[in-house]
Amino acid sequence: KLKGGAMSGDGAMSGDHELLMAAVREAGELASSHFGKNAPSWMKKPGQPVSEVDLAVDDLLRQRLCDERVDYGWLSEESAETPDRMDREWLWVVDPIDGTRAFLDARPEYSVSAALLHFNQPVAAAVFNPETNEFFEAVRDSGAKCNGAPITVSAKEDMDGARVLVSRSEFKTLAGDKALIPCEV
Repeated sequence: KLKGGAMSGDGAMSGDHELLMAAVREAGELASSHFGKNAPSWMKKPGQPVSEVDLAVDDLLRQRLCDERVDYGWLSEESAETPDRMDREWLWVVDPIDGTRAFLDARPEYSVSAALLHFNQPVAAAVFNPETNEFFEAVRDSGAKCNGAPITVSAKEDMDGARVLVSRSEFKTLAGDKALIPCEV
């Protein structure tokens, strides 16, 4: 094992992966406890909402992850940029509520997302949608799982019959894109 319980080169489950999964699950439960309850929100930039719940989830993740791994850097959509993170061997990368607009509209299309990078290469990630109870996790060289069951990418080699998923907000901006027409989006 590497410093702080990090992953060894064989990609085996590690203390960091377990810590990441537990923190993301707890953060998802916190977000879910506020789902559909008209959380105070504002625009950080035009078209980019943020809510008090985003910030609370961000705080919880930072506390759980950084208190356990004090030497690791932190990069979050909802936290101030810290230049020293670039000097860190290990870096947590977080989107506390991925899909804030859906969260605020009480649509169960949001998730808590976090990953761990080692020298800027992803080594572990977790994505949790508490409203659908879908928990995705991945560890480098060990594959990905959804709710503990292994998942894989499609074996399709052409776009015939393939599906493309985009969010409602992205769909509006891409609706006229000719590349999407063959995909039946």
